Amino acid sequence: RAIGCKGLSRVDFFVTDNNEVTSHEVTAVFDGSSRYGLVAGSIDHDTWKSAIKVKGKDGNKLTKFHCHSGYTSSSTRDSRSHGKIGGKEIASARFFIGIFDDWREGLDTYAAANALIAPPAEWTKGNPMGWNSWGVMQTKVNYDGVYETARFIRDSLYRYGFHDNEGKTVISLDSYAEDNISGENIKKLGTKIFSNSPYTENGVKQPGTNQTLGHYYGPFIIWEWTLDDKVEGTGTNEIPEYYWQDAALKVNGNIYKVSSNGGYATDPTHPAVKANIEYTLKQWNEWGVKYVKADFLNNGIIEGDSWYNPEITTGVQAYNYGMKILLETAKLYDMYIVESISPIFPYQYAHGRRVSCDRFSEIAESEYVLNAISYGWWTDKLYAVNDPDHLVMCKQNNSAKTPKDSAVFCVNQGRK
Repeated sequence: RAIGCKGLSRVDFFVTDNNEVTSHEVTAVFDGSSRYGLVAGSIDHDTWKSAIKVKGKDGNKLTKFHCHSGYTSSSTRDSRSHGKIGGKEIASARFFIGIFDDWREGLDTYAAANALIAPPAEWTKGNPMGWNSWGVMQTKVNYDGVYETARFIRDSLYRYGFHDNEGKTVISLDSYAEDNISGENIKKLGTKIFSNSPYTENGVKQPGTNQTLGHYYGPFIIWEWTLDDKVEGTGTNEIPEYYWQDAALKVNGNIYKVSSNGGYATDPTHPAVKANIEYTLKQWNEWGVKYVKADFLNNGIIEGDSWYNPEITTGVQAYNYGMKILLETAKLYDMYIVESISPIFPYQYAHGRRVSCDRFSEIAESEYVLNAISYGWWTDKLYAVNDPDHLVMCKQNNSAKTPKDSAVFCVNQGRK
């Protein structure tokens, strides 16, 4: 049996006759009963994507074991091969290969080897815990709903341990928040309502909830309806005006759509991207945002025809370039970065990574999250926080008059 990284998820397969499988970056091949096995994976993630190809025979023999540095395919979301690099010395990614009595120890050792090459981003404030608007509110997220939900969590759930080790919860605004909530009201949430100090509103003194405001960001994705939009942060004395189509990555001569619902790929080395990251996080800091969910990051690691920065020639180099800007800017404001829809490697530019995806209120959804956590445990040596993503505990109660009524309904259902 073997496991490995396949695109953004785990695969689990038996090695059988003429069954060739490809894992990305790392794989483990092992005996299911004794756990004796072999672990192999790349430990350099600055230039190349990597893969391990395995082929079996008679159920317990390997006829092919191929470590491949510089790998691209449709499962890496690529439509062309990687670019070329030059210089006096050119090297592939180094690979870790080891045989272990327990393959799980092998993956832990592999992760530790990576951390020696590129230390993880430092985070000392523990695992964030909280609420995300995409779970139920989704496109209808609104100020009143967020306000009432935050109050309900504070007044009714804190006593049951629904908070982090500092006694706080994150209230994270997801996609569509800025379409439905004004910047003024987002700032009110982040700097007044969620503060640890009392505030006055409409002549009434209210206690702050001592919560953390989170926000949603896609620094490397361009949606079709935004191609003609001006990039916020450009058009200043320091940087000329750019539109998002200017920062779109071209593949085989055309701007590249990563998937049917995944938007267009971005050139992370384009100055408009840097300007937008700096503009966005500066504004969010003024709003009190300290938790950033960075989504669709895989759109920044696509192999393209060329990049704005001529020294960049592969998608992995471009991704490192852009993610370094994101982390360094976040550090200025003491912001927590969690990756969502992202490659596992490189990992050193974020504090946490969501190992599954948005999950909702069915038992199979819980199984999916637990499966991702069970087989992705070893990535806690790469990220300070191994984040299982959101899980909706109860579907929305359509008969509820307010978000608070719906939340109470869910709690009562849980008690029953």
